[in-house]
Amino acid sequence: MEKEVSPQQKYLFLSHFDLKIIAVILMTLDHAAIFFVPATSVFYEILRSIGRLSFPLFVFMSVEGVFKSHKPWLYGLKLLIPGLFIDLVLFLTMKIYPGNAFVELSLGVIGLYLLERKDKFSFLALLPFAIMILSDCPSFFPIRSEYGTFGLIVFLCFYFARKTADYYTNKVAEQMKLPFEAVFELKGRYNRNLWAIFGLFVANLILLAIYFLNPASFVITGLAIRVGIEEYSALAGLFIFFYSGKKGYSNSFVNYAFYAYYPLHMLVLYLIYYLVNL
Repeated sequence: MEKEVSPQQKYLFLSHFDLKIIAVILMTLDHAAIFFVPATSVFYEILRSIGRLSFPLFVFMSVEGVFKSHKPWLYGLKLLIPGLFIDLVLFLTMKIYPGNAFVELSLGVIGLYLLERKDKFSFLALLPFAIMILSDCPSFFPIRSEYGTFGLIVFLCFYFARKTADYYTNKVAEQMKLPFEAVFELKGRYNRNLWAIFGLFVANLILLAIYFLNPASFVITGLAIRVGIEEYSALAGLFIFFYSGKKGYSNSFVNYAFYAYYPLHMLVLYLIYYLVNL
């Protein structure tokens, strides 16, 4: 017998794998603009604005991973290792240390994992969260994460959005005297998506508020982009809206290929840039 779902949930067709592919394409366009498009051109602005949509998608999937992974701490470490590798390569070859998204995602995942434990170790979540905030202060703090405080805000907004959606789904289940899973099958995933979109909207409002309170923060540390461009990240909600919650295509090779893609595509872009400018 086919499971009953709401009309809204029938339109959720993007799997976890699909969102990853979309995020990777958007990220690649963003990085290609950095290497090959003059910063003064309109095309540069367009590509970098499109690229803003990738980070919220990666964070959204990372938050999903905290709840779905059997070992979230291992998931966080898998993100940290390529992140540290990229930082090391950039420092040794170009003498720069801007931080990268993998480190940001790892810190967020580990922080949420500790928070979700709800035991005596949960207070340790303050450590990765503090690192994300302090990375915005390169003058005295040595560790870098690409999005800094804004990255933490997006993580927490997605986390509490999911918690809120499940709270209301559970309330409906109690009123209908049905199991949570039964009500979730009807409309739970759709509600999570709507709350996630709202959370992303709130994160961008907070970013704007920080900017207006402190106009000197018009650039996000590690990205060298204006706050105005980062606001395009809210459009990632268009993809989140259609997320089905399903895993989609998956095998060990593909999973590790996603981890390897970030450092490899940066290396390829750099080599092309180097050869073109010989």
